[in-house]
Amino acid sequence: MFRRIALLCALVLGMGMSSVCQAGLHDHPTIAVMPFKNKAPDVYWESFGDYSGQATESLISKLSARYDVFNLVDREYLQDLIEEQSLGMTGLSVDGPEVGRLLGVEYKIYGSVTGLTTKENHVSFGTYEGDLNFDNTQHRVFAHVTLRLIELSTGRIMLVAQGDGASTSTNTAVGTLISLGTKFVSPEQAYNAIDKAIEDAVYGKQGLLTQLGYGNNDKGGKK
Repeated sequence: MFRRIALLCALVLGMGMSSVCQAGLHDHPTIAVMPFKNKAPDVYWESFGDYSGQATESLISKLSARYDVFNLVDREYLQDLIEEQSLGMTGLSVDGPEVGRLLGVEYKIYGSVTGLTTKENHVSFGTYEGDLNFDNTQHRVFAHVTLRLIELSTGRIMLVAQGDGASTSTNTAVGTLISLGTKFVSPEQAYNAIDKAIEDAVYGKQGLLTQLGYGNNDKGGKK
């Protein structure tokens, strides 16, 4: 009888820890966030690099707010560590595992824009002579973002989170525009869609925190 009770307790405990054990993560892992990259197919956005830093900072800001989940190591501090200790002479880089281990980094998060498209709608009316014709052009940008949580010691992908975002503008002003397929929108609108996708990739249904068992914007702990 005692043996059966012990086995039952072990089974219940194992079920309660299954999500964490399956991912191989523990409470408060130490992570570093790597720079965002644009991997969207068939998209010509030459200046994305100017906004990749903003996307990276957006993700860092969202993860930093969840200090109950992660210990976040600043990537710039890793760079300073290299310079202070002259590790650059050995060929090490801030992205290398050796530098991460100096600060106890266990995981890295890589963010990528894997989809970026736009749709254009025209709305117009005014059919009588002398009436004021109304012409409205609306651009809606859709972004898809993927986050990969990589174990530093093995390079193994632990979790893949995905998020979607959209941004709408009306009568896009002539000026600095980017080409998304056959349409032209402002870089700010495209980044706004990416930022919303990052939010979704952290807190959404397929988000990082959701997969780890934490509630949406809830700092009280796991669900």
